Amino acid sequence: MHCKSVSKYFSISQCKFKALRRGITEVTVEITVLRKPINNATVRGEVRKRGVETGKPLMDFQIDACAFQRNKNRNVIANLVYQFMGLEKWSNMNHTCPYNHDLLLKQYPFNGWTMGKLVPLPLGHYTVTTFWASYNMDGVQVDVYFELYEK
Repeated sequence: MHCKSVSKYFSISQCKFKALRRGITEVTVEITVLRKPINNATVRGEVRKRGVETGKPLMDFQIDACAFQRNKNRNVIANLVYQFMGLEKWSNMNHTCPYNHDLLLKQYPFNGWTMGKLVPLPLGHYTVTTFWASYNMDGVQVDVYFELYEK
């Protein structure tokens, strides 16, 4: 896992993972927001096969986070992923904008095997890169590396 701030308005307070058992990693990301409140937030993501970082990603997506939190049914696929991955339980970003606080994903049990059931990808090593933006400027990039394997 790798986190980096690409804006003067955000800093990474914590970016760590802890292996719990094969395929399950506990992820904690804490982002200090230096320009509050956030009334405009976008999450963009890409899934790539490890070792093939150039060219078009296998999957990419972009979500207006504020609009998504106002009405999750507006984006059925994003809502399915959000619920299936259980993100609302582990994050303080589970409400509508504005965000008047730092952003936290705490002790989230990331499971590569579950990810493989959600996303139809062949077995192998992958990178999910997310870009967190506010006011149309990238703020933070988080890369999560995982392996899809047969259970």
